[in-house]
Formats: sequence, C-alpha cells, structure tokens
Amino acid sequence: MRILMIQPNYHSGGAEIAGNWPAGWVPYIGGTLRKVGFENLRYVDAMS
Repeated sequence: MRILMIQPNYHSGGAEIAGNWPAGWVPYIGGTLRKVGFENLRYVDAMS
C-alpha cells in the first residue's frame, strides 16, 4: 500500500516570524507506519 503524508500550506500571523519549521508529526507517524510494515511512504511539504 502506498501512503502519502501531506503538510498543507497555511499562514498565521506569528508563524512567518519564526520561519518555516519541519512538521513534528512526520517522524512519529512515519516511524510508526514503518514499524508495522508499511514501506512505501512519501511526504509532501507544501510549506516551503
């Protein structure tokens, strides 16, 4: 099974001041999916 994880583009007043940070949920969800046997994972970062 192929799984695509997407970080959507969003804008909030204070977020742009701090810069673009990688999504914190990706390693947790991706690692858990790999641990249970899913190998075909892709990630799209629409923030950058």
